[in-house]
Amino acid sequence: MYGAVIDIGNTRIKAAIFENDILKKKFDFENFNDLILFVKQFTVDIPVIISDVTSSDINSLNAYIKKLIILDCKTPIPIKNNYKTPDTLGYDRLAAAIGASAKYKNENVLVIDMGTCIKYDFINEKLEYYGGSISPGLEIKFQALNHFTQKLPLENKNYEFSLIGTTTSEAIVNGVMNGTLAEINGIIQEYKITYPNIKVVITGGDMLYFADKIKGVIFADPDLVFKGLYEVLKYNVK
Repeated sequence: MYGAVIDIGNTRIKAAIFENDILKKKFDFENFNDLILFVKQFTVDIPVIISDVTSSDINSLNAYIKKLIILDCKTPIPIKNNYKTPDTLGYDRLAAAIGASAKYKNENVLVIDMGTCIKYDFINEKLEYYGGSISPGLEIKFQALNHFTQKLPLENKNYEFSLIGTTTSEAIVNGVMNGTLAEINGIIQEYKITYPNIKVVITGGDMLYFADKIKGVIFADPDLVFKGLYEVLKYNVK
């Protein structure tokens, strides 16, 4: 099947074109107007699914798309959603879980999505999604240290960090990066107590800072949300 997926996140608008389960091309957009230009050029005659966490005016895209699916809590999906408040669930979280469940069928899976927030989501071997947890992402942590203190400077994400910082800048970077790494490793270990053979999949824009540092067997997939959206699109277009 030929189709397009669009992911409107807190800080980025992204899209991808799929053909017969293969991701053919990815796109990034600066703003909603650029997205409209993409839709006019690429998706007039193919089915499209959109995940939007920002409440953008996505209904305006209807004029350019023959078959548009807007992912929400009522959209039919190929897994069972056991989240107690499905209307409050971020659809990027749900899409990532669906993408992981399609890749690791009949297995317990923990998805770690490292974006503006760090999202941990669990789907079991019976294709039942339950939710997970949400914590501040790297940029939020750096900004909070700068905003809520008098003298701490605003630092940035860095691939290089160590245990002991010999300057204030190093101490901030080490604290945020090591603290986040410890959080991720700790949560993985908690899941493994209950689910010893759980698959751990990491995705999101910040995953590259940690993918080679996380303990245990993990799988990195930067396109997990795209793949989950495509699974939902296939499920609804038959």
